[in-house]
Amino acid sequence: MASFVGQPSSELLARLGTPKLRIPDGKGGQTWTYIDESSLPGRSAPITPGSPNAFGASASRPPATSAAGYVSKREFDIDAAGVITRYRGSRR
Repeated sequence: MASFVGQPSSELLARLGTPKLRIPDGKGGQTWTYIDESSLPGRSAPITPGSPNAFGASASRPPATSAAGYVSKREFDIDAAGVITRYRGSRR
């Protein structure tokens, strides 16, 4: 993902699609955030609040805290000229 730094933001759109969030930086640029929530291979998908589990009971664990899934967050700073200047990523 760091290889995007120095590239035009149009490259992000072409390769990753539309970001989940676009936040103005106050200087004419933006921070684009891509968030992916997935389940790990071989495990069930994360349980969402209020959904019935295999026993018909209502689940109470939100996806972000489920042991069966992960959340990947990728942020790109884009300057006023539309060039990517920074990348940050995390996964939990």
